[in-house]
Amino acid sequence: MRHITEKSNQHHFTFDSLADYLDYSMRECDLSESSRASRKVKNWSGGKTYNESVNMAFSGWKEGAEKVSELSAKFSKARAEEITASALVYDTAGAMVDVGVFMTGDPECMIDFAEQIQHKPVIKIGFDICVNAGIKPNEMVRKGAVMLALVEALEFAGVAVELHGFNFNEGNQSRSFFFEDIVFKRSDEPLDIDRMAFCMAFPGFLRQISFSAWENHSEQIRENHNIPNGGYGRTGSITDDLKKRYDYDLCPTYNPYDYDTTEKCLENLKKLAREAGVELEN
Repeated sequence: MRHITEKSNQHHFTFDSLADYLDYSMRECDLSESSRASRKVKNWSGGKTYNESVNMAFSGWKEGAEKVSELSAKFSKARAEEITASALVYDTAGAMVDVGVFMTGDPECMIDFAEQIQHKPVIKIGFDICVNAGIKPNEMVRKGAVMLALVEALEFAGVAVELHGFNFNEGNQSRSFFFEDIVFKRSDEPLDIDRMAFCMAFPGFLRQISFSAWENHSEQIRENHNIPNGGYGRTGSITDDLKKRYDYDLCPTYNPYDYDTTEKCLENLKKLAREAGVELEN
């Protein structure tokens, strides 16, 4: 974990992996167990104990993964924007001769140019973990399932996704915030749907795992964000400078009614995919 203080009341935390973030979340804390919102078992946070949520972070959430698969199954194809590039092809006939090869006596000394289709090699995506306290657990599940189905569609289309989760939390002081960036998946790693379903769609990731990480921040940060004796800060819009970390950020203005039916979820999935350069076809 790396902590950078931009100003006295603006803090950036960078975690190189999900394991790095879980390690920070599970640290011993100077707050009493009874005061920590992360340790309370509520339907609002998924109905699990904190330790059960930690175990799910390692093993995954199969029920959530099934919801993602239900959305993905609606599409038979995911077609990425294509980039053409010229490649040299050697043969016995072609547009021009390679004199060096010709002098060796190799009959395949003629060069031709063939167009090859290449997909965008890597896209760095930032997923906004935070939602306000009024968002219901089932609404968080539907939204997260749509976002993860988008990541799966991009990978299926041949795009390597580097997936980040981020929390942007505003404090009481003017222009104060803390920002956490967590690498959920490197571009060279396979997509683990079960684990990512927990991170992106299970309410306990924000309301237990992240809350516990916030409870481990400094006393100054906690006081500014009403932790633990208040609302644990406020959701806010990520700044333009922070957006530049990602090629594409999944932080649309969140209206739960946009995700309250399967049809609306699918329409939002197609819209987000199109913005990221992928056409989903039924």
